[in-house]
Amino acid sequence: MTAKTEENEIAELKALGAIGVVAKPFNPMSLSDTVKAVWDNR
Repeated sequence: MTAKTEENEIAELKALGAIGVVAKPFNPMSLSDTVKAVWDNR
């Protein structure tokens, strides 16, 4: 989870090993669905 959502920042996080990025602020009611989608799309 990060507030850094510019394309180059996301690319840098993925280069460090992140499989996805969840941008803040996020909806806590749909967070589990968002995390599952990131995990499924890795």
